[in-house]
Amino acid sequence: MLIELIVIAVVAAYLAIVVLGHVLLVAAVYKCLREDYMGGRGRKTASWRPRVIDGAKARAEPSATKLATHA
Repeated sequence: MLIELIVIAVVAAYLAIVVLGHVLLVAAVYKCLREDYMGGRGRKTASWRPRVIDGAKARAEPSATKLATHA
């Protein structure tokens, strides 16, 4: 009788963890899709082109064509 209660408790805990995992997975997918299609975070792909200052300033200051530094 005691072993049956322990097994039931372990199985119930396992099922609760599995259900919680599925709920969190669905919530993460929903959040990701909502951000992508509802204008949330905007474009996620990184640009491979370096950022430079406009042409007039770049001609006036040759060092201005270096990549923008991030603080």
